[in-house]
Amino acid sequence: MIAPLDWGMGHVTRSLALIKDLVANGNELVFAGTKEQIQIAKQDYPDLTYELIAGYDITLDSAKSTYWQMITQSAKMQKSIKQEEEVAQSLALKYGIDIIISDNRYGFKSSKCENIILTHQLSPPVPTLRKAVRAQVVKWVNKFDFCWVPDHESNPICGDLNQVELKIPKLKIGPLSRMNFEELTKDIDVLLISSGPEPERSKFEKAFLVKLKSTDLLFKVVGQSAIKEDFYVNNPSGKELEKLINSSKKVISRAGYTAIMELTKLKAAAILVPTKGQYEQEFLASHVKNDFLVFVSEKTLLENFTSFID
Repeated sequence: MIAPLDWGMGHVTRSLALIKDLVANGNELVFAGTKEQIQIAKQDYPDLTYELIAGYDITLDSAKSTYWQMITQSAKMQKSIKQEEEVAQSLALKYGIDIIISDNRYGFKSSKCENIILTHQLSPPVPTLRKAVRAQVVKWVNKFDFCWVPDHESNPICGDLNQVELKIPKLKIGPLSRMNFEELTKDIDVLLISSGPEPERSKFEKAFLVKLKSTDLLFKVVGQSAIKEDFYVNNPSGKELEKLINSSKKVISRAGYTAIMELTKLKAAAILVPTKGQYEQEFLASHVKNDFLVFVSEKTLLENFTSFID
């Protein structure tokens, strides 16, 4: 059984990369996720068994203090972690699960099977109280049987985010991507990929949609809105997104870890915009060195849009 965190699309899409390998090796899978996550997964794997579970439902607004938002939502997160363990226990019994893979869901585990937590972030790069936050994350992670880190053994993408000692075995399994590079005609000038927690995702999409509409560029927008326009692609399948990226001259995306893994594999000329106040993305922007990727703040990109696109 696989259960990804509901923080943008990254956790569910990298879980799909694992599902691809597990299905190819003859495993039977149960996918446990929110309604939106199940909709995404079903496009690539309609024949899996699906279970609807609650999400953490964390919101993030860059106009407000990130610390204050996380503090005020910490009780909700703690409650979700406690409740999801009961759900995982029940589902493990229902299906006779052998292994649970939890992508950053700290409570999704069962005493009835082996439990793996998939995470690239054992030491979140918060500017203050990092030691205390790391201690809490390590406490949660050590309740699993194994920790899988989706990164290289040498020259890791995420730097010291996972350089933490655990009581359980920790294995770097390599970057995860469900997509493959293909030489296609670049008939899309700009592809905007809109993801992440609300309301930040919608604000990001709206700001760049206004900018794109003011140009003569041929563009597409990938998102999670009910926009009825030819340029808008709502929750594409993995194959559809792969084709869109391979057909685009430039990609604009948030600087999430999964986006970095996938865009690197696709050799995409991408402009990555860290979400303000999402410290992991800001850290990755300062750390990752890549010939294909450019990291820039949202304000700078909006003010100098033409020069970056050219």
